[in-house]
Amino acid sequence: MKTSKTQSTGPIAKVRKIVKHGHSFYISIPLPFVRLHNLQKGEKVPVICDHILKVVSMKEA
Repeated sequence: MKTSKTQSTGPIAKVRKIVKHGHSFYISIPLPFVRLHNLQKGEKVPVICDHILKVVSMKEA
């Protein structure tokens, strides 16, 4: 079954490891999210932080 941007498949929940590189920390984005939003290497995505970290695709706007 093919997934489109308009079709909701529910939340994507994955465990990720925080990696330190120089003076920064990195968390990988789950591949299903990348594919669902057709994200490409080098694209910028907004990250919203409070007690929950949220990555938002700018292509949805």
